Amino acid sequence: MFDLHAPDGASEPVNTQTVQYPGTLLPFSTAIIWAGGNAAWEQAGVVYINGIRQAQLIGNYDHSNMFFLGERAFNQEIAVAGWHKRSGPDGGQPWVASRGRVQAGMAGWDDSGGDADFDDLTAWIQRLTGTVHTFAEAGPPSRSRDEAPSRDAASVLKSVANLKTIVARMPEGREREALADFVKEAFSNVVANYHASVKETEFLSTPISPSVVLAADLNLIAQTFPEGDLRSELLEQVAWILRGGNVSAGEAI
Repeated sequence: MFDLHAPDGASEPVNTQTVQYPGTLLPFSTAIIWAGGNAAWEQAGVVYINGIRQAQLIGNYDHSNMFFLGERAFNQEIAVAGWHKRSGPDGGQPWVASRGRVQAGMAGWDDSGGDADFDDLTAWIQRLTGTVHTFAEAGPPSRSRDEAPSRDAASVLKSVANLKTIVARMPEGREREALADFVKEAFSNVVANYHASVKETEFLSTPISPSVVLAADLNLIAQTFPEGDLRSELLEQVAWILRGGNVSAGEAI
Protein backbone atom coordinates (compact mmCIF):
# COMPACT_ATOMS: atom_id res chain seq x y z
CA MET A 1 0.00 0.00 0.00
CA PHE A 2 1.55 3.31 -1.10
CA ASP A 3 1.92 6.19 1.31
CA LEU A 4 -0.18 8.60 -0.73
CA HIS A 5 0.10 11.63 1.50
CA ALA A 6 0.71 14.93 -0.30
CA PRO A 7 4.28 16.21 -0.79
CA ASP A 8 4.11 18.06 2.54
CA GLY A 9 2.76 15.00 4.36
CA ALA A 10 -0.82 16.26 4.54
CA SER A 11 -3.73 13.93 3.95
CA GLU A 12 -5.34 15.15 0.71
CA PRO A 13 -7.70 13.36 -1.71
CA VAL A 14 -6.10 11.37 -4.56
CA ASN A 15 -7.55 9.88 -7.74
CA THR A 16 -6.94 6.77 -9.82
CA GLN A 17 -4.55 8.65 -12.13
CA THR A 18 -2.37 10.33 -9.49
CA VAL A 19 0.20 7.50 -9.51
CA GLN A 20 1.89 6.65 -12.81
CA TYR A 21 4.56 4.07 -13.69
CA PRO A 22 7.26 5.42 -16.06
CA GLY A 23 9.27 2.18 -16.00
CA THR A 24 11.29 -0.51 -14.23
CA LEU A 25 15.05 -0.44 -13.73
CA LEU A 26 16.51 -3.92 -14.05
CA PRO A 27 19.11 -5.33 -11.62
CA PHE A 28 22.64 -3.86 -11.70
CA SER A 29 21.48 -0.84 -13.70
CA THR A 30 21.57 2.88 -12.98
CA ALA A 31 19.39 5.70 -14.26
CA ILE A 32 18.06 9.19 -13.64
CA ILE A 33 14.41 10.20 -13.38
CA TRP A 34 14.10 13.55 -15.15
CA ALA A 35 11.30 15.94 -14.20
CA GLY A 36 10.05 18.59 -16.57
CA GLY A 37 6.82 20.29 -17.52
CA ASN A 38 5.24 23.51 -18.63
CA ALA A 39 3.32 25.13 -15.80
CA ALA A 40 3.29 28.38 -13.84
CA TRP A 41 1.82 26.65 -10.81
CA GLU A 42 4.02 24.65 -8.45
CA GLN A 43 4.32 20.98 -9.42
CA ALA A 44 5.85 18.13 -7.41
CA GLY A 45 6.27 14.42 -7.96
CA VAL A 46 6.57 11.92 -5.12
CA VAL A 47 8.85 9.04 -6.19
CA TYR A 48 8.23 5.44 -5.11
CA ILE A 49 10.70 2.59 -5.59
CA ASN A 50 8.98 -0.79 -5.30
CA GLY A 51 6.18 0.95 -3.45
CA ILE A 52 8.44 2.68 -0.94
CA ARG A 53 8.04 6.44 -0.76
CA GLN A 54 11.27 8.41 -1.24
CA ALA A 55 12.07 11.60 0.67
CA GLN A 56 13.34 13.59 -2.34
CA LEU A 57 10.70 15.29 -4.48
CA ILE A 58 11.01 16.12 -8.17
CA GLY A 59 9.28 18.97 -9.95
CA ASN A 60 9.63 22.70 -10.60
CA TYR A 61 10.58 25.74 -8.51
CA ASP A 62 12.66 24.55 -5.53
CA HIS A 63 12.16 20.86 -6.31
CA SER A 64 14.96 18.98 -8.05
CA ASN A 65 14.53 18.11 -11.73
CA MET A 66 16.49 14.87 -11.35
CA PHE A 67 16.38 11.79 -9.11
CA PHE A 68 19.30 9.37 -9.25
CA LEU A 69 18.53 5.63 -9.24
CA GLY A 70 21.49 3.69 -7.92
CA GLU A 71 22.49 0.13 -8.74
CA ARG A 72 20.64 -2.62 -6.90
CA ALA A 73 20.59 -6.41 -7.17
CA PHE A 74 16.85 -6.46 -7.85
CA ASN A 75 14.26 -4.85 -10.11
CA GLN A 76 13.30 -1.30 -9.18
CA GLU A 77 9.73 -0.56 -10.20
CA ILE A 78 9.39 3.22 -10.42
CA ALA A 79 6.16 5.01 -9.65
CA VAL A 80 5.56 8.75 -9.38
CA ALA A 81 2.57 10.54 -7.87
CA GLY A 82 1.90 13.95 -9.42
CA TRP A 83 0.74 16.87 -7.29
CA HIS A 84 0.25 20.61 -7.81
CA LYS A 85 -0.78 23.79 -6.07
CA ARG A 86 -3.15 26.27 -7.66
CA SER A 87 -0.43 28.89 -7.35
CA GLY A 88 3.31 29.26 -7.26
CA PRO A 89 5.07 28.15 -4.07
CA ASP A 90 2.77 29.14 -1.21
CA GLY A 91 2.76 27.42 2.16
CA GLY A 92 -0.85 28.49 2.66
CA GLN A 93 -2.11 26.63 -0.39
CA PRO A 94 -2.96 22.90 -0.18
CA TRP A 95 -1.52 20.30 -2.53
CA VAL A 96 -3.96 18.94 -5.11
CA ALA A 97 -3.56 15.50 -6.71
CA SER A 98 -2.98 15.70 -10.46
CA ARG A 99 -4.28 13.32 -13.12
CA GLY A 100 -1.61 11.57 -15.15
CA ARG A 101 -0.93 9.16 -17.97
CA VAL A 102 2.07 7.47 -19.61
CA GLN A 103 2.74 7.84 -23.32
CA ALA A 104 5.84 6.77 -25.25
CA GLY A 105 7.73 6.06 -22.05
CA MET A 106 7.01 9.46 -20.49
CA ALA A 107 4.66 10.10 -17.58
CA GLY A 108 2.74 13.37 -17.73
CA TRP A 109 0.29 15.04 -15.39
CA ASP A 110 -2.43 17.63 -15.90
CA ASP A 111 -3.11 20.09 -13.08
CA SER A 112 -6.51 21.68 -12.46
CA GLY A 113 -5.97 24.49 -14.97
CA GLY A 114 -8.43 22.80 -17.32
CA ASP A 115 -6.33 22.51 -20.50
CA ALA A 116 -6.01 18.68 -20.35
CA ASP A 117 -2.54 18.75 -21.93
CA PHE A 118 -0.79 16.41 -19.46
CA ASP A 119 2.44 18.39 -19.66
CA ASP A 120 2.26 20.43 -16.45
CA LEU A 121 4.59 17.89 -14.81
CA THR A 122 6.48 15.21 -16.73
CA ALA A 123 8.81 12.42 -15.64
CA TRP A 124 10.85 9.95 -17.66
CA ILE A 125 13.71 7.59 -16.91
CA GLN A 126 17.06 8.00 -18.66
CA ARG A 127 19.23 4.90 -18.53
CA LEU A 128 22.83 5.43 -17.50
CA THR A 129 23.93 1.79 -17.32
CA GLY A 130 22.08 -1.48 -17.73
CA THR A 131 18.46 -1.72 -18.81
CA VAL A 132 15.18 0.14 -18.28
CA HIS A 133 11.84 -1.36 -19.27
CA THR A 134 9.01 1.06 -20.03
CA PHE A 135 5.40 0.53 -21.04
CA ALA A 136 6.11 1.72 -24.58
CA GLU A 137 8.97 0.96 -26.92
CA ALA A 138 9.25 4.59 -27.98
CA GLY A 139 10.78 7.06 -25.55
CA PRO A 140 12.79 10.26 -25.36
CA PRO A 141 15.14 10.50 -28.35
CA SER A 142 18.44 8.68 -28.00
CA ARG A 143 21.66 8.96 -29.97
CA SER A 144 21.95 6.84 -33.09
CA ARG A 145 24.55 4.09 -33.15
CA ASP A 146 25.69 5.51 -36.46
CA GLU A 147 26.39 8.96 -34.99
CA ALA A 148 30.13 9.61 -34.73
CA PRO A 149 31.15 10.23 -31.11
CA SER A 150 33.32 13.26 -31.99
CA ARG A 151 30.64 15.86 -31.26
CA ASP A 152 29.80 14.11 -28.02
CA ALA A 153 33.50 13.95 -27.13
CA ALA A 154 33.69 17.72 -27.62
CA SER A 155 30.91 18.07 -25.06
CA VAL A 156 32.89 15.86 -22.67
CA LEU A 157 35.99 18.01 -23.13
CA LYS A 158 34.00 21.16 -22.39
CA SER A 159 32.54 19.50 -19.30
CA VAL A 160 36.01 18.55 -18.08
CA ALA A 161 37.10 22.18 -18.56
CA ASN A 162 34.13 23.30 -16.47
CA LEU A 163 35.11 20.84 -13.74
CA LYS A 164 38.70 22.12 -13.75
CA THR A 165 37.32 25.62 -13.12
CA ILE A 166 35.31 24.30 -10.16
CA VAL A 167 38.41 22.58 -8.74
CA ALA A 168 40.45 25.78 -9.07
CA ARG A 169 37.92 27.65 -6.90
CA MET A 170 37.88 25.04 -4.13
CA PRO A 171 39.91 25.41 -0.93
CA GLU A 172 42.64 22.87 -0.21
CA GLY A 173 41.36 19.66 1.34
CA ARG A 174 40.23 16.12 0.71
CA GLU A 175 37.20 17.17 -1.36
CA ARG A 176 39.37 19.19 -3.74
CA GLU A 177 41.89 16.36 -3.98
CA ALA A 178 39.15 13.80 -4.75
CA LEU A 179 37.54 15.94 -7.43
CA ALA A 180 40.91 16.88 -8.94
CA ASP A 181 41.83 13.18 -9.22
CA PHE A 182 38.50 12.46 -10.88
CA VAL A 183 38.91 15.30 -13.39
CA LYS A 184 42.49 14.27 -14.20
CA GLU A 185 41.34 10.86 -15.44
CA ALA A 186 37.84 11.78 -16.59
CA PHE A 187 38.34 12.00 -20.35
CA SER A 188 40.49 8.87 -20.70
CA ASN A 189 38.09 6.93 -18.48
CA VAL A 190 34.97 7.85 -20.42
CA VAL A 191 36.59 7.07 -23.76
CA ALA A 192 37.68 3.64 -22.46
CA ASN A 193 34.22 2.99 -21.01
CA TYR A 194 32.56 4.12 -24.24
CA HIS A 195 34.53 1.62 -26.33
CA ALA A 196 33.82 -1.11 -23.76
CA SER A 197 30.13 -0.24 -24.04
CA VAL A 198 30.26 -0.42 -27.84
CA LYS A 199 31.77 -3.89 -27.67
CA GLU A 200 29.38 -5.10 -24.98
CA THR A 201 26.27 -3.89 -26.80
CA GLU A 202 27.40 -4.57 -30.36
CA PHE A 203 24.54 -6.95 -31.04
CA LEU A 204 22.12 -5.71 -28.40
CA SER A 205 21.45 -1.98 -28.25
CA THR A 206 22.83 1.52 -28.65
CA PRO A 207 26.11 1.96 -26.74
CA ILE A 208 26.20 4.51 -23.95
CA SER A 209 27.59 7.82 -25.22
CA PRO A 210 30.76 9.33 -23.67
CA SER A 211 28.82 12.24 -22.19
CA VAL A 212 26.38 9.91 -20.43
CA VAL A 213 29.31 7.90 -19.06
CA LEU A 214 30.83 11.11 -17.70
CA ALA A 215 27.51 12.22 -16.22
CA ALA A 216 27.07 8.86 -14.49
CA ASP A 217 30.60 8.94 -13.05
CA LEU A 218 30.28 12.56 -11.95
CA ASN A 219 26.92 11.92 -10.33
CA LEU A 220 28.45 9.10 -8.30
CA ILE A 221 31.29 11.27 -6.99
CA ALA A 222 28.85 14.12 -6.27
CA GLN A 223 26.86 11.78 -4.02
CA THR A 224 29.96 11.31 -1.84
CA PHE A 225 30.08 15.04 -0.99
CA PRO A 226 27.92 16.52 1.78
CA GLU A 227 24.87 18.61 0.95
CA GLY A 228 25.91 22.11 0.01
CA ASP A 229 26.98 24.44 -2.77
CA LEU A 230 29.67 22.13 -4.17
CA ARG A 231 27.38 19.12 -4.45
CA SER A 232 24.67 21.29 -6.03
CA GLU A 233 27.17 22.70 -8.54
CA LEU A 234 28.33 19.23 -9.51
CA LEU A 235 24.75 18.01 -9.96
CA GLU A 236 24.04 21.07 -12.11
CA GLN A 237 27.03 20.04 -14.23
CA VAL A 238 25.58 16.52 -14.52
CA ALA A 239 22.30 18.02 -15.73
CA TRP A 240 24.17 20.25 -18.22
CA ILE A 241 26.05 17.26 -19.64
CA LEU A 242 22.88 15.19 -20.07
CA ARG A 243 21.12 18.11 -21.75
CA GLY A 244 23.91 18.03 -24.34
CA GLY A 245 25.48 21.43 -23.56
CA ASN A 246 25.77 23.73 -26.54
CA VAL A 247 29.51 23.40 -27.15
CA SER A 248 29.52 25.31 -30.43
CA ALA A 249 27.94 28.33 -28.77
CA GLY A 250 30.28 28.06 -25.80
CA GLU A 251 27.42 27.51 -23.35
CA ALA A 252 28.48 26.67 -19.81
CA ILE A 253 26.62 26.32 -16.57
